Amino acid sequence: MKILVIGQKLPYFFETVCARVFSELGCEVYQVDPKPVRWWLGNKDWFQLSRPARQVQDFLASYEIYHAAKKFKPDLIFACKAENIRSEIYTLLKKEIGCRLAIWYVDNPFNYNVSSYQSLRAIHKSDFYFIWAKYLMDPLISAGASNVHFLPFAYDPVAYPSDLEFSDEEFQKWRSDVCFVGTWDKFREKSLEPLADREFEFAIYGQGWVKNLSLNSALKKHVRSDAIWLNDTVKAIKGAKLVINLLRRHNWKGHNFRTMEVAGIGGGALATPWTEDQAKNLFTENEEILCFDGDAPSPDLIAEWLKNPEMLRKIAGAARNRVLKDHLLEYRLKEILNLTCK
Repeated sequence: MKILVIGQKLPYFFETVCARVFSELGCEVYQVDPKPVRWWLGNKDWFQLSRPARQVQDFLASYEIYHAAKKFKPDLIFACKAENIRSEIYTLLKKEIGCRLAIWYVDNPFNYNVSSYQSLRAIHKSDFYFIWAKYLMDPLISAGASNVHFLPFAYDPVAYPSDLEFSDEEFQKWRSDVCFVGTWDKFREKSLEPLADREFEFAIYGQGWVKNLSLNSALKKHVRSDAIWLNDTVKAIKGAKLVINLLRRHNWKGHNFRTMEVAGIGGGALATPWTEDQAKNLFTENEEILCFDGDAPSPDLIAEWLKNPEMLRKIAGAARNRVLKDHLLEYRLKEILNLTCK
C-alpha cells in the first residue's frame, strides 16, 4: 500500500514515528510536513507566526500536499491532526486519484484549544476516523464521520527504548522518587504545587516550566530541565520510582500518550487519574497502574506508595508486559491497514 503521511518531520513527532512503522510494515510511505519552517517567514515555528503569515503558510502547505499526492498517487492519506490544512484538498484528491482518507485524531476534534475549523470540516470527508476515546465516537458519527473506530494511543519501543542503558553517573543525574514529564500550563502548576518541599525527591521536566514559573514558586527548585525528548524521556522515567501523569481537559475521560510511554518503558510505576479507559479497558488498576482521584495524587498517597518499592517495581513490570501484549504502535497501525485495505 502507498501511504502519504501528513505530519511534521522531526523525529519526536508522532506522525514521523507512524511513517517509520508503516514503512517497516511493508508500505511505501511519503511524508509531507504541513507546517514547514520557511526562511522568508523568518524561520519561525508555525505557532509563532502572525495570523496573516499563518494563512499564507497554510495555503502553501495545502497546495504542497495536493501536489505531492498527485505525483505520489497514494492509496491512503493518513493524518493525525493536520489542523491547518484546507479540507478541500481531500475532496479533490479523493476524486482525482481515488485515494482514501484515514484520520487518527490525537486530540479532541471538538475542543477549540486543540482543533480548528478545517479539522471539523475534515470529519465528514474521512473514509476512516480513528479516535482514542470512546466517548467521542457518537459525536464524530453525528458530525458525519464514516467508519469510526476506537483506537487507543500506543507505545513505540524504537522512539522510547525501554532497554536503554546509562551509566551509574547518569543514573544519579536522573534519579528521583517521583517525576513529572510534561509541558507547563497553569492547571498543571496548580495541581503539582502541593507536592513541593515534601520528604520525597520530586523532579519536573518539560517545556515552559523554566520560563513560566514565578521566582517565588515552590516548584522552582524541583524543575530539572526544559523540554526533553526521546532518550532523555526514557532516562527520566527509568530514573524514577513513581511517574505522575496528568490528563489535560481534552483527555479528561480517556488517556494520553504519556500513559502508554510510561507503561511501556517500565521504569517508574505509572500514577494517573482514574478513568475507565485507563483503569479497566487498557490496564488493570493496582496491578499494572496506580490511579488517583482529583487533579494530582496527594502527598500522603505518594508517601504511602513509596513505602513499598517492591510493589512499585512489580506494577511497572506488569504494565510493560501488558503494553508488549496489547499496546504497541505496530499493532495499532496493523489494525489501520487491515481496515483500510478492505
